[in-house]
Amino acid sequence: MKRNIALFAMMLFAVALVGQKQQRSAGVLAQQSAVSAGVLAQQSAVSAGASVQQPDDRAGVPVQQSAVSSGASVQQPDDSAGASVQQPDDRAGVSVQQPDGKAGIPCQMEELTSPQFAKAVELSGGVCVIPIGIIEKHATHLPLGTDLYEARASVVMAAQKEYAVVFPPYFVGQIFEAKHQPGTIAYSNDLMWKMLEETCQELSRNGLKKIILFNGHGGSTYFLNYFCQSQLATRKDYIVVLFQGGPDEAMDQQIKNLKKAKLDGHAGEEETSMMYFIRPDLVDTEAMGMESGLNQGRLDLMPHAFAGINWYARYPNHFAGDVLQTNRDLGELLVSRDAVQLAELIRYLKSSNRVEELHNEFYLRAEDPLK
Repeated sequence: MKRNIALFAMMLFAVALVGQKQQRSAGVLAQQSAVSAGVLAQQSAVSAGASVQQPDDRAGVPVQQSAVSSGASVQQPDDSAGASVQQPDDRAGVSVQQPDGKAGIPCQMEELTSPQFAKAVELSGGVCVIPIGIIEKHATHLPLGTDLYEARASVVMAAQKEYAVVFPPYFVGQIFEAKHQPGTIAYSNDLMWKMLEETCQELSRNGLKKIILFNGHGGSTYFLNYFCQSQLATRKDYIVVLFQGGPDEAMDQQIKNLKKAKLDGHAGEEETSMMYFIRPDLVDTEAMGMESGLNQGRLDLMPHAFAGINWYARYPNHFAGDVLQTNRDLGELLVSRDAVQLAELIRYLKSSNRVEELHNEFYLRAEDPLK
C-alpha cells in the first residue's frame, strides 16, 4: 500500500514538471513572437519611409534621417561646375585628407597621441601653425565660427602639402566692434595678449619653437602685427611670424573670373563661397540678403581720422557685401591660394634658421647698444 502511494506521488510530481515546462516554453515563444513582430514593424516603417531619429555628432541634437527607400529627394550642393570637392571633417570643420604619407601621423595637434606628438615635433622641424579666427556674426546666412572654419581649412591643407603641426582652432582675438550683435564673444585686452603669449610659450616648451600665426579675422590684424613686433621686447627661445599672403597671378585671375558681387567684404561673396566649399551644410542660402550689407556712410564727413566706431558707423549689421552666389569653385580657389603660399612659408622655416639667427643678433646688440 505504501509503495503504491509513493508511486502515485511520483506520477503527480512528473505531471507538474511537464506542465511547468510547457508554460515556460509557451512564454518564450510568446516573447520571441513579440520581438519578431517588433522587428518586422520597425523594418516595415523604414521601408515605408518613416523618419528615424539619430543623434547628430556635432550638435548633440536629434536629426531625422529619411529612408532612401522611400524615394525622397535629397538636395546636394551643385557639382555642375566640376569642382574637386573634399568631404568636410566633422571635428575640425575642414576638408581633411589622410595624414601626410611621409609623416604617417595626423597634422592636427588634438588628434595626436602623446608619443605621436613627439614624432610630429621632429617631422615638422619644430614648426606649428595657429589658425586664428573669432566667434562673431557673419550676416544672417553664415555661422558664428566662419573665420575659424576658413582659417583651419587653409592651414590643414597647407600642412598636408608641407608637414607642420596644426594647433586647434583659436578664437581669442579683437572683436569689440561686434559686441552689439548676438553671439559675439569679445575678450578683454589683457586676456587676448596673455592667452596668445602663454600659448606660444607652451608650444616652445614642447619643442615647437617656430610658430606661425595664420589670421582668418580682419579685426585682429593690427593686434597680431603688434604682437609679432613685441617679440623683440625681451629675449625668447622661439620665434613668431604672421603669415601674409601675396598675389598669385594665375589663381587671382581665376578668382576674378568667377566673382560676380559688386561689393564684397565681411560675410560677402568670398566668405560665403569658402564656407560653401568647406561646410555647405552651414550656409543658409535662404537667409541671404535679409539685411543690408551696404556702407551706411554715417561718418563719411569726418576727415583724416580713424575712430573705433568707424566700422559700426558704416556696417551696423556687421555685414559688408552683396552676396549674389555660392560658388564652390571660387571657395576652393580662395582656400587653396592661402594653403599653397602658407606651405611655402612652412618649407622655408623648416629649412632655414635665418629668422632665429637675426633675433639672437638683435638681442645681443640690444643688451648693450653702445658696445
